[in-house]
Amino acid sequence: MVNPNLWIDRKPSPATAVAFQQASYGSGSQAGTWTTGRVLEVLDGGLVRVELPADDPVSEVVAPADGGVTAVGAECTCLQSGDGRVYQVVAPVVLPEGAAARPTGLTGRYALEAAGTRAELDATKKEIEAAQKRLNQEVQAAKDAATTSGEAAANALKRAIGRVTVAATAPDSPVDGDVWVVTGANKQATGIKVWNATNKAWQDHTLVAGRVLVPGSVGSVQLADGAVTASKVVASDELWAKLATFAKVTTAMLEAGRAKITGELLADTIRLSTRIVAGDPSGDAAIMDSTGLHVVKAVGNQPTEVVTLGTAGADFLSITGTDGLAKATITGDGVVSAQSLSVADRLTWRGTDLAETLAALPRGVVAHGSVWPWPGNNRHQVGVTDSMFELVFDAEAGRAYRAEAVVPWFSNKPNAMLEFWLRYATVDGGKHQTEHRFRATSDNVRQIQTSQAVFPIWTPPESGTYRLLFLAASTYGSEGVTLTAEDKSLPHPYALVQDLGRAVEPTLQPNKSVSLGVTKPVGQPKPKQNYTKQFRSSWWRAYSNGSPDSAWPDTMPQGRYGGWNYSSLIGFPSMTGDLAGATITGIRVYAYARHWYGQTGVASIGVHPYASAPGSFNPNGAWRWHEAGGWGRGEGRWVSVPRNLWPGFKDGTYRGVSFEGVGNASYGYWSHDLVIEVSYTK
Repeated sequence: MVNPNLWIDRKPSPATAVAFQQASYGSGSQAGTWTTGRVLEVLDGGLVRVELPADDPVSEVVAPADGGVTAVGAECTCLQSGDGRVYQVVAPVVLPEGAAARPTGLTGRYALEAAGTRAELDATKKEIEAAQKRLNQEVQAAKDAATTSGEAAANALKRAIGRVTVAATAPDSPVDGDVWVVTGANKQATGIKVWNATNKAWQDHTLVAGRVLVPGSVGSVQLADGAVTASKVVASDELWAKLATFAKVTTAMLEAGRAKITGELLADTIRLSTRIVAGDPSGDAAIMDSTGLHVVKAVGNQPTEVVTLGTAGADFLSITGTDGLAKATITGDGVVSAQSLSVADRLTWRGTDLAETLAALPRGVVAHGSVWPWPGNNRHQVGVTDSMFELVFDAEAGRAYRAEAVVPWFSNKPNAMLEFWLRYATVDGGKHQTEHRFRATSDNVRQIQTSQAVFPIWTPPESGTYRLLFLAASTYGSEGVTLTAEDKSLPHPYALVQDLGRAVEPTLQPNKSVSLGVTKPVGQPKPKQNYTKQFRSSWWRAYSNGSPDSAWPDTMPQGRYGGWNYSSLIGFPSMTGDLAGATITGIRVYAYARHWYGQTGVASIGVHPYASAPGSFNPNGAWRWHEAGGWGRGEGRWVSVPRNLWPGFKDGTYRGVSFEGVGNASYGYWSHDLVIEVSYTK
């Protein structure tokens, strides 16, 4: 259950809104907030188009209005969710002079209809003032008349009605219809009661008159300004109709017990002192209180909280099924659990697109088949060179492939050998021709055996469709080898091609010392090896308009905001020692975007030559190598550094990474904790 605690806040000034927004940017807060905007257009369906922020616009959004009255050019408050999305535009407090008022909902339309013209409002106000003056005159007249004694009033009533008693105590032996004028101190009448014989009781009598004398309102007690309160006034429909033409109802005037408010409620800020409950809090309900939004569902006849948002603690979101049990959850620590997951676009794992991770893995057999090239003849005597069969498949540059072939055969004479030939070439003109050979021997003449040829690993120089041609040749004399398919227990000739994954640099080298277990055998060169090493950021600095900005100690801004152009530098330890004499095979950078002004941002990443933070930095985009959108808040990615920049990292020309407020860069800020990963062979 949720403890009731309701709060409300006043509408901030535009200056306060901007200051709060900037403070949230600087702190990296992901909580919901607000900013100021200016209305550009009032659209249909209760939508408005605003520019943000009002004092120095950098973006535009279309969002739902709160249903009140607005106008083009008016400054308004825009409410934002935790991810920066504007989910509501609040009606402005003041409309620009001469601007046409526009309703954005029922409340606004009713308000404009009720208001009428300014002349009508003034006329009505004058009528009420005149009525108030007449009322004062009548009250004074009542005061004068009250000086007469209660006895005189009783005699008058007695002549008009008949049997009337004027006394402080009730008369004895009353009959049905008797009137008792109740008197108090100084014999002033304090009330009128009538005897009801059926109920055997004195009952209050209601008088209907043009003028009414209220006991206690005259004499020593005077009517002062503000003395007549709502508890003493019964408002007629006519009175409300006149009051509604100029009265302004505020949230402070509303007290809702079991009242039902229809239509739309317009307010600057609603502060909860208790809680708002939709549904049954002991079963299924949505609860709004000072701690945030809570949703409970009955699970096992017990209310269980499934949604907690906007609280001082961690948020929690649970999606339940018809059985009331959780089917998907998101914790405040970012842990997501679900029954299944369908991703239409990109799925990132540890900063790397999962598609890229999977692409690096072996794909297995990509082409294969079994065929006997000489139908109708179970034996074929190989001449010098005979073509057998071929495979055609799509190959990618940078991947490793291995081909195999299996053929049953026997030798016709001693020392005869079977050679498998494999030729690679593109189908568009036979480019990039490569040939591999494999030799099989037989110890016995005319004894059938099955030989498997495993050809060397092959990496295509470019991506495309390749043709693999398999041939058979007889060595040490023609007609010395026969291919056969007569033994049905043996396999037919077949061939296949396997994808072994991303190709790596070959590191095999000779070793003539015949020694193991030592790092460097005597008289041998240092073994060649593939390495992958990560370098973590060692210094960083933020800059605004080219000068160092100490307001960003641990976050690295980029982009323009509030008249400032932000850029940042991040440096790394020297890599030249590790990369000396190495062959670089890849460089990539891991960057984490902590916040964007919008829901997503455009990253602007470059390189720099500084070994330490310089006294100024005002980039012009010359070193920038990455500009890409679609970066989300709280998203980390691995970004590949172009090959043309690798030599600069190897020789020390480049010493780090920059985030530059140039081009299409979005306003946002990054984590200072960056990683550069270098893959190399040495």
